[in-house]
Amino acid sequence: MTRMLRAALAALTIAALPGVTEAAWPERPVRVIVPFAPGGGTDLVGRLVAGALQDRLGQPFVVENRPGAGGTIGTATVARTAPDGYTLAIGFIATHAIGPALDPNAGYDPVRDFTCVATLAVAPNILVVHPSVPAQDARALAALARERPDTLAYGSAGIGSPAHLTGLLFARATGASVQHVPYRGGAPAVADLVAGRLQFMFAGPVETLPHVREGRLRALAVSTPRRSTLVPDLPTMAEAGIPGVVLQQWFVLCAPAGTPAPILARLTEATDAALAEPILRERLTAAGLEPAEARSDAAQRFVAEEADRWGTLVRAAGLKAE
Repeated sequence: MTRMLRAALAALTIAALPGVTEAAWPERPVRVIVPFAPGGGTDLVGRLVAGALQDRLGQPFVVENRPGAGGTIGTATVARTAPDGYTLAIGFIATHAIGPALDPNAGYDPVRDFTCVATLAVAPNILVVHPSVPAQDARALAALARERPDTLAYGSAGIGSPAHLTGLLFARATGASVQHVPYRGGAPAVADLVAGRLQFMFAGPVETLPHVREGRLRALAVSTPRRSTLVPDLPTMAEAGIPGVVLQQWFVLCAPAGTPAPILARLTEATDAALAEPILRERLTAAGLEPAEARSDAAQRFVAEEADRWGTLVRAAGLKAE
């Protein structure tokens, strides 16, 4: 069934129900699909935002985890759902910028099949090294990697993950020859870094900062366009003398393409208001995330730009889904 036909059928269904209008949305529970297992960053963002929307819109926003295939299974499920406002998705850089380029059979287009309501939060990738690595800054790490080709290894949550792509950018920008070791998740990769089986890694603040505070890892820089409010003392990679290594994790709220404009307008208004609330911002920050706010048109352009950027890199590097 085509997207246009699904949208038309959804509109006819809504119109056929007595007393049901788009302006009255939501009149029953809304599903929020998180395409990863419980407990991760995407799940956390989804649950915090769902709770805030439930408080504002007066209907349950029920988080449903649909993990698998790097998040593409749950995301494809939402892409195939009727665009009636009752099924939403939490998108992540891996699902809406990287995944479809890694797997052309993912089952959706991250731009054509979705309307992005808002950017919810961003998180820096932090360059961390094991304390045994003598480099005290990012340039020294790059010099060490050039002096000892193929002896420094970094981990990631898998082929094409944000950590992998940031490491790839680092190698390209510095001319260093380093080894990539993919894991089935970021946690085991960080565990091996702490144990000294890896030498460095680009990973999020949730995974890294507890180890940095305890001296088990040393933080050198962030791969964000500007300094992160979470770790303001850390320089960006550009400030550290290595321009071109820019990748930040991000999370967006999406509806299936074709969702009626009145529903999108109400959802966008509620999301913007929720993101302006101090309590939600504090909870996101406490979880190692920077709250963001971007209305639908800006969020949609942002995702389109990111999908083009990372899709180009994935294809150029010849990366394929595991």
